[in-house]
Amino acid sequence: MANLRKVTADYDDDSDSLSIQLSGRKSSFSIDNGELIVDFDSKKEVVGVEFLNASRILSIISKKDITREALNNIKKCDLISKRAGNTLVIAIVIELPEGEVIENSITLPLISERKLVAVA
Repeated sequence: MANLRKVTADYDDDSDSLSIQLSGRKSSFSIDNGELIVDFDSKKEVVGVEFLNASRILSIISKKDITREALNNIKKCDLISKRAGNTLVIAIVIELPEGEVIENSITLPLISERKLVAVA
């Protein structure tokens, strides 16, 4: 079956930030992990990610030299997320000019809402 999801990438050269979003899905809240921000909808499903210092971070995770120029010319991308208990795995695929592809997954621990405790 064909993948009917539309995923968009928006790169800001001035701030070196890359936003990858599932089109038509609204963010209700975000988790900020420093240079990675993960957006969730009201059903707690991942609807997007944003990389701050994107050229540096993507160079590190792909073990390739990813330039700002390449990020300005992203051909297509995909974003897939899966939960396993209190762990979230986010897979990204970014196709750059000249057929170069970045494929990687990011694993993040999640805190169970039942374990959240208000601090006075």
